[in-house]
Amino acid sequence: MTLSYTARTFLLSASLVALAGCTGGSGLTTTPGEIALVEGATTFELTSVGGGLEAPRPQGACNPEIWSYFVHIDTSQFGWNRCDVTGTGSELGDYTPVVGTRDLSAAELDAVVASARTVRVSDRTTCGADKSVLRFSVRKFPDFITYGDDFYACQKLQVAYVDGEALGNLRAVLSPLVTAGTGS
Repeated sequence: MTLSYTARTFLLSASLVALAGCTGGSGLTTTPGEIALVEGATTFELTSVGGGLEAPRPQGACNPEIWSYFVHIDTSQFGWNRCDVTGTGSELGDYTPVVGTRDLSAAELDAVVASARTVRVSDRTTCGADKSVLRFSVRKFPDFITYGDDFYACQKLQVAYVDGEALGNLRAVLSPLVTAGTGS
């Protein structure tokens, strides 16, 4: 049985979230100041689960505040699952779920990994309320960890948190790669 891309992405995400924090001595870190994307990591994912101050949208429209980008460093595979909005955002047809994968060029992969390596474990205990909840998951076989955005660190929902500003910068690097390889 072959699973669809969406099913594989969901299962990967679910397993990363369900077992977040299982570092098992592989070198994954929860130490503040250290780089979250450790040497030898094979995969990372940046995810927004929504929340914060979301703009109203038509009933039945996908949510542009819920998205994910993943990178398989070892294979240069890049994937995304997001909701694109065109027009004014007032009509249901303005919202389009977009799911896909593509291979990154060597230069793209280098830029993505360089950006991901600016994400550091944080010791902040911020208690924000007005932005989407972000998560950063790292896999270094056979272990993985899911970090929370330190903007919501006071909630203590994750084993460790990373710098939220660096996550925003990483998203700014990943997001344009959706169209960069498609010719759109």
